[in-house]
Amino acid sequence: MRARWAWLVATVGGVGFVPWAPGTAGSAVGLVVAATVGQFLSPLWYLGLVGALFFAGVAAAQAVERAALRKDPSHVVIDEVVGMLLALFALPVRAGVFFSAFLCFRGLDIFKPFPIRRLERQPGGWGIMLDDLAAGVCANLLVRGGLWVLGTE
Repeated sequence: MRARWAWLVATVGGVGFVPWAPGTAGSAVGLVVAATVGQFLSPLWYLGLVGALFFAGVAAAQAVERAALRKDPSHVVIDEVVGMLLALFALPVRAGVFFSAFLCFRGLDIFKPFPIRRLERQPGGWGIMLDDLAAGVCANLLVRGGLWVLGTE
């Protein structure tokens, strides 16, 4: 039962098995979750949810990585969900803002500029989750900066 839980969490209910761009699909799930729960949760509870998903993701990703016998398997997408949730943390709920955060997060997740790539080198589930956590924080700061420059925040 424990292994089944790990696969369910790591693949976000099977979303990670889509045949095209599983990371993008996981990010889209994160966007939908953020749009939904962001309306009802206070910032503190929202961060609590992100933290709980992060630590569950570390454990699940590590178990699935071991079972798959390969580092950071593409079907593990809980990291994208967590990263996207952070990318959208406390941003205005507007389509343009969400689209910008999505693009920033995906770009940072795919290209992994310094120091994000370094975090990926951590062992097991930590490496899988930490780079997306950092990409989410960076995406959030980029969007906030863009809103500030445009004078719309």
